[in-house]
Amino acid sequence: MTDLPDTSPNLGLPFYQTKLNEFEVQHNEALLMLDALVMLAVKDRDLSAPPSSPALGDRYLVKAVGTGAFAGKDNRIGQYDTGGWNFYAPQEGWTCYVQDEQVLIAWDGTAWQPALDVLGTITDIENLSLLGIGTTADTTNPLSAKLNNALWTAKTVAEGGDGTLRYKLSKESASKTLSFLFQDNSSGRAEVGLTGDDDFHFKVSADGTTWLEAIKIDRTTGVVTFPHNLSSFVPADLDITLAELALGLADALNVAQFLGSAGNRLADSFDALTYVNTAGATNLDTSTAGRLKPTMSAGSQISTSGKTKVGNMTGGGGLAAAFDGTTSQAQAASANVASTSDYTNTVGVDWGSGVTNAIGRVKIYGPSDANVLGAAGGTTFKLQGSTDNFASSIVDLTAAISIPTGTAQSVDVTSGIDVSAPYRYHRVAFAGNGINTVAAAEVQLFSSLAGNMTVTSTSLAAAAAPTSAKLIARVKEIDAITLNTDLIFYVSRDGGTTYTAFAMTDRFTTSNLYVLESASLDISGQPSGTSMRWKAVSANNKNSELHDVYLYWS
Repeated sequence: MTDLPDTSPNLGLPFYQTKLNEFEVQHNEALLMLDALVMLAVKDRDLSAPPSSPALGDRYLVKAVGTGAFAGKDNRIGQYDTGGWNFYAPQEGWTCYVQDEQVLIAWDGTAWQPALDVLGTITDIENLSLLGIGTTADTTNPLSAKLNNALWTAKTVAEGGDGTLRYKLSKESASKTLSFLFQDNSSGRAEVGLTGDDDFHFKVSADGTTWLEAIKIDRTTGVVTFPHNLSSFVPADLDITLAELALGLADALNVAQFLGSAGNRLADSFDALTYVNTAGATNLDTSTAGRLKPTMSAGSQISTSGKTKVGNMTGGGGLAAAFDGTTSQAQAASANVASTSDYTNTVGVDWGSGVTNAIGRVKIYGPSDANVLGAAGGTTFKLQGSTDNFASSIVDLTAAISIPTGTAQSVDVTSGIDVSAPYRYHRVAFAGNGINTVAAAEVQLFSSLAGNMTVTSTSLAAAAAPTSAKLIARVKEIDAITLNTDLIFYVSRDGGTTYTAFAMTDRFTTSNLYVLESASLDISGQPSGTSMRWKAVSANNKNSELHDVYLYWS
């Protein structure tokens, strides 16, 4: 057997030498070296002088320039044992764990450096369950990083790449979410991605709980919609401007503008009723082109004049008079008229500025009354209305009606009056020829009652189930109405089975029309469907005219 050298080639461990006595000394020395160098971990690497009270077995890396017992031992491994300090020179590639810093370092032949800098690049790390960079990862966020900057750059062609960098993100199915979530102190403020479907969404939040969808790009058509107005990007009135343009076009062409399933909007001025479900409506009057309004009927009596003597009709002329029977509004008879066809010079009755939906009626009393009609005939009367106390506006609400003679009877004008055009001023005008008569009359004032109208559009096909809708309407107020109470608008995405009410706002008035606008309405809670309808409902017998509707969905 070849003679062994005195020490091992790597760690310098002493070999037993048969020619020497006290072989146990050599053995113990080797064990001490193994204890010092195997699984190397030191307490500190920042001491140039020995610690004051080392414990048995403590190890340190000597920091240059060593002093005291560390003098001349720079960068060496020092271990304290019962005999004092032992020092060992590191060899290139040795690694050491520094306990107080919790770092792994390695000897590069000249200095202690971070281990990865010395040992070389790690090319493969597979199947990690957690990875934290500058922070601790957990099961909720198995990949976590806490840093100020991050750089991703494409591998160049010269490096064997193609110069392109593409992130590939995939979710399990359409109903899942794949997004970038931007947070403020861990509370969401913006989200971009495929959130709940395969359309591309842009959402924002003020509190991390309530979210508003600002932009959506349809996955099928590529159409960009702005569900919550365009206030973040363009003037807030753009929706109304677009609606006014579309409705103006519909009105000019006398054709509603429905852009089809991919166009997701309807502008209808009701010149034709192509998209109005007239068959399913209630109390709907379409007699005037371009108007949807409630049917009208005579309502209850709201005041009465009492009987009033008209006066004497004598000689060859007639007599005209107007009255309401009260002290404050009683009117004197006017001058004699020239013939039975002359109803001029008649004084009107003002029912008051608050009476804007009133119609007048009249009764003429015959011989059974204390103020009797004479036996002679030929006297007629009309009920007339006016908006300016008969200065220039005079409307015959009835045709000429003959006054009965000779028997106990009365004429009650209770039907045949145009109730769709209320007047503030009313009068009873008489005409006669060659009559010697005393007459009495009673004028009554009735309300003009609007029916409670319900009208919907026909079904409008959508490309996909809409999640939001918006409505703009122009309305003429006949009676004073409370918006969203006396006039309510709704929308449905399932063909009219389920409706959700819009909250309408009075934006401004143009050409005596109120321009009403809703905010974007979330209809995702309705049963899924692609058949859109709008609905308008008038309530409390209040009269208003719907001139046009602009419905938009996304």
